[in-house]
Amino acid sequence: MNNIDDVKVIEKIDKLKMRELLREFPYQGTNAVDLMENVKLPPEYKEAKNIVISGMGGSSVGGDLLKNFLRDRIKLPLVVNRSYTLPSWVNKDTLLVCVSYSGNTEETLNTYKIGMEKGCKLVVISSGGELTNLAKKDSVPTVLITDNKIPPRVAFSYLFFPQLFILRMLGFIKIEDKELTETIQTLENLRKELDINVPKNENSAKKIAEEIYKTIPLIYTTSDYMEAVGIRWKTQINENSKWPAYSVFFPELDHNEIMGWEGHDTSIAGFSLILLKDKGESERMIKRINITCSLIEEKLAQIIEVYSKGDGLLARMLSLLYIGDYVSFYLAMLNGVEPIEVKSIMTLKRKMNE
Repeated sequence: MNNIDDVKVIEKIDKLKMRELLREFPYQGTNAVDLMENVKLPPEYKEAKNIVISGMGGSSVGGDLLKNFLRDRIKLPLVVNRSYTLPSWVNKDTLLVCVSYSGNTEETLNTYKIGMEKGCKLVVISSGGELTNLAKKDSVPTVLITDNKIPPRVAFSYLFFPQLFILRMLGFIKIEDKELTETIQTLENLRKELDINVPKNENSAKKIAEEIYKTIPLIYTTSDYMEAVGIRWKTQINENSKWPAYSVFFPELDHNEIMGWEGHDTSIAGFSLILLKDKGESERMIKRINITCSLIEEKLAQIIEVYSKGDGLLARMLSLLYIGDYVSFYLAMLNGVEPIEVKSIMTLKRKMNE
């Protein structure tokens, strides 16, 4: 097992410098504000009756988080679409936000074209590529991400915050500036706690990575606000750590997954349960979580509780997300794999284009 307190070891494995991109994460939110300065939305966009966020992979996670964050704040239906197609009910009353960091995601390009045919109120978020070219030709409002040399999964804030600001600009939601300020400050504080120079006895992300090393992480969280954060933990471990991971949520998992632990052959000390915890959980939910853990704990290598930071919901959600990003990075170091490279994904894309 590699020593994740040895900066030289980290630098040797992390050839493409994911560590530097992680450090920049808190400042992306501030930079995202600048991206919105020249974005003008037609007045008729305020008449939208439903919202669809269309994207894939790292470009779609922002929509998932947006849906969770706004569940108590927005009165319009909001759907995240991961497909070549759009729901049949999409029409001129739909605000369709097409998100593709590269601008060349074939599924998102196809939904853009369908949205144009159906007369949707379109907005594009991208760093370039064919999607940006189409939007320019069609005079579609575009949020152009100028930092276009980083992987989509570490461009999260550039993809998430513009979606939030678009809905605020259209009057669909109210977000106070102090919420954004607190979120960025919370992330800055976390960066100081989780950076590579902080030893593992003081660094919670390093501790978690070592605890789950060579086990299969199961990320359990609640559906109300943190479902997307659990998905982000899973996908970051998949892509950065090159390791399988799975994410499910309460209370749904108590209606199916809990039974998977009842069989006689499931007593394997190869699963680590990571519980993503938040102060917004109701007493009923806390009771459910505790009972569930008591029923399955003997089948697990360990149960690790990870708590959100901050006061506001946005700060708490993004703090858990940021901790997960660092955990996936340190797990990559333990696995001895370069976190940015995604050879299998690139091979698949190449073969699809043959």
